[in-house]
Amino acid sequence: MKFQYRVGGDTMEPGDRPETTPVQAPHLEASPGFLIRRLHSAYAAIWQDRFDGQLTGPQFALLTEAARRPDTDQRTLAAAIALDRSTMADLVKRLEGRGYISRAPSPDDGRRKLVRVTCTGHAVLKNAMVAVSSIRTQLLGGMSPVEQADAMALLGRLAQRWEALSQRP
Repeated sequence: MKFQYRVGGDTMEPGDRPETTPVQAPHLEASPGFLIRRLHSAYAAIWQDRFDGQLTGPQFALLTEAARRPDTDQRTLAAAIALDRSTMADLVKRLEGRGYISRAPSPDDGRRKLVRVTCTGHAVLKNAMVAVSSIRTQLLGGMSPVEQADAMALLGRLAQRWEALSQRP
């Protein structure tokens, strides 16, 4: 029995080589996803170096937003910092365990939990804000103030657009 295999719609025998036309692949630098991944990898490395696992970006975002809006429910905070409910629940549990936030039932709806930053959390946030400001300076330092503002505006627009595209009807 002769061994054959199929490639696309053609039957091939061992040793045969299919006719192929080289694909003209685009440069990766033309792919927004590739560039975003590179940016995120570099950002994550800088963040890790600065915070050494003591505070993650999402934890910082939660502390920041909860400090800005005391006694806000978890669902509203999750939406404000672009986290899903399960990630938010884990984040809140960790920060509450460290004593950085407290939770209390909403007087209007006991099922909702309101989040408040504790004194310890405010101290952690104050120190983290200095480090985050330094990271921002490091990341955007090669740009003029106008370029920095433009870059942040474009990143904000991309985030809004990509989040809208990722929503399922």
